[in-house]
Amino acid sequence: MKKVHIKESKLNEMRSMKYYQAGTDHPYYENEETGEVYSADWSSDYGFPFGFWPIDYNGTMGFEIGDDYSTHVVPCGKCAEQYFNDSMSEQIDDEAYQLSDAMEGFVSYFQEYGYQYNEEDDVWVSEYDSKDLYDFIEEIRDQVSGPVGIYEYVREFVENVTQGNTNVPSSSEIYEYLSNNLAGGYDFSDRDGIDEAMRQIGMDFDEYFESGELEGRIWPDKRMIGFYESEQPSPMKLMEVLHLLQEKSGIKVSDVLGYNMVFEDWRNDGTVTACTVQDYITGNYGPSEDDEDEEDGYGEERQVQYNNGEKTVFVPHLANQQDKFNYYKNFRSTRDRAVYTPQEHAAGNLAAYHAMRYPYGESENKIGRILREVIEDMIKREGK
Repeated sequence: MKKVHIKESKLNEMRSMKYYQAGTDHPYYENEETGEVYSADWSSDYGFPFGFWPIDYNGTMGFEIGDDYSTHVVPCGKCAEQYFNDSMSEQIDDEAYQLSDAMEGFVSYFQEYGYQYNEEDDVWVSEYDSKDLYDFIEEIRDQVSGPVGIYEYVREFVENVTQGNTNVPSSSEIYEYLSNNLAGGYDFSDRDGIDEAMRQIGMDFDEYFESGELEGRIWPDKRMIGFYESEQPSPMKLMEVLHLLQEKSGIKVSDVLGYNMVFEDWRNDGTVTACTVQDYITGNYGPSEDDEDEEDGYGEERQVQYNNGEKTVFVPHLANQQDKFNYYKNFRSTRDRAVYTPQEHAAGNLAAYHAMRYPYGESENKIGRILREVIEDMIKREGK
């Protein structure tokens, strides 16, 4: 058997890849000083995903949570259904008016030509022709174009007319029916179903998913929360997420402040670390910094980068870190080209570099002071 020799530095790197992970699939961190371990798994530990995605054509972002142990496809699908319905609303409106006109026309000529039922042949007969129920249905459907299937709706209407009920639904009633049935042909809890629906409006699943923000997962029993490495939030955004989680799940903000979070610390070159949510919000983590470093050369307070700045993509919930490493290979090589060249040159210009380096443009010290006061006040009120 051929022996394989691995340098100690390479072995340490492999160990680091295996264990120290941020994210929402298998976050893991061990505090070397205390021995305390922070770990969770998306498929074996009780928890659920969450995130923001567009819910209308104007780009309004909706926040949804998924089922226990589910992937991010589930909350994404809830938003995707709303986005799909909104994007198709104009087509539904046209379809409703077309169908209303076609129904009124059918009632008029059915009465005008005095169709009578011939039971022997199971057809409706007038002085000029004979037609069965299917002929009537198709004559109405031929006058209507739109995204919603209307066969059953029209069939029921035609049957009612032939039995003497000639009431025609209003266009608003028809619109409500079409709206309720628009997404009925698609499975928005499944990636393929979402992809099929999105293709009807000129998108696909990946394009829609990548328009999302702040995708994460929370494990109440493990008292942990995590975010995609590309979506680690600013303190202000994190507070917004906590309040929405409270509304959607009932988990109190004051409780989640004590949860642990494993994340990439971009004040320290993306090193994986962990702290409580409250410490993350107030910036109380990572290496201590000298006061003299808190301002740049122009007298401005230093800005903070909270995530890796990469494009967010849907990653299959893979079994191990090596699979994810391979999946991200192309994205990582693009990032590395920027990291290992002079940064402002890789970004294109100095302004673009600073926009990439500090995507949120917030003052670390200012945010920390404000949120520290908010949290202290919140805890006091919860204790009363």
